[in-house]
Amino acid sequence: MIHLYLEQSISAVFSALLLLYQPPLLDILPMYLVFIAFTPWIMRTLVRTGERTVLAVSLLLWLAAHYGLKEWMIGTLTGGWLVIDPGAFNLFAWQLLWIGGLLLGRRFQQDPESPPLALPKALWPILAGLAIFFFCCRWPWIPIYLDLNGQDWLLDKWQLGPLRLLNFLALLSLAFWMAPALTRILHWLKPLALIGRHLLPLFCLHVCCSLLATGFIEAYELPDAWRFAILTLHLAALFCASLLLDRFSNKQISNTPTTPALSS
Repeated sequence: MIHLYLEQSISAVFSALLLLYQPPLLDILPMYLVFIAFTPWIMRTLVRTGERTVLAVSLLLWLAAHYGLKEWMIGTLTGGWLVIDPGAFNLFAWQLLWIGGLLLGRRFQQDPESPPLALPKALWPILAGLAIFFFCCRWPWIPIYLDLNGQDWLLDKWQLGPLRLLNFLALLSLAFWMAPALTRILHWLKPLALIGRHLLPLFCLHVCCSLLATGFIEAYELPDAWRFAILTLHLAALFCASLLLDRFSNKQISNTPTTPALSS
């Protein structure tokens, strides 16, 4: 998975620093860094031009991603001494989700009392049906099969196909609708809530554990029982790390009001 680091060490390291070389499992964080870097500029553009302009440009980039924008850029850069491998995720497609999150966050910041995504009540049964349908399509042990007739790009994860966007919109709408109930449930699922609170450092830990587990399993060709044991240890490590991070990284400052922590 990181053979280019061994074959072309200097070029691979320099290319990785430029975010041009991203081995498997190491392509999500660089994309996140790019989005973070552009966020201040996007927010200033939102203030100057409004939501419609920013959303229109984002949709155009998402469409361009499906017509080969990433592949064209890779072909343009390939040929020098740099190692060009930007990972499986198409940044030009996935930016649409990031922009959508910024728009919803800005709406909530402007009016915390109103839901950032207001949809007619008549759509709730449809959205719930879509969420259940796509959930059943995801797991092979549920007897539902979605025949795309060879048009797999509609549900493609790396390119963020339109059906995946539809599924995400349905889940997001249901999450807003069920927010009060979900909040009450999370009080009983403190470690799960803490994973969301400390998501970035825990994701870094998860990537390291995943690389080690994958290499160990493939090197020794471990049976399923050992694989499930490693997965269980992996998840337990994330939960324990979330508790440790919450205990040692959230020090209250005297005379400063703080957000109340989740009840134990």
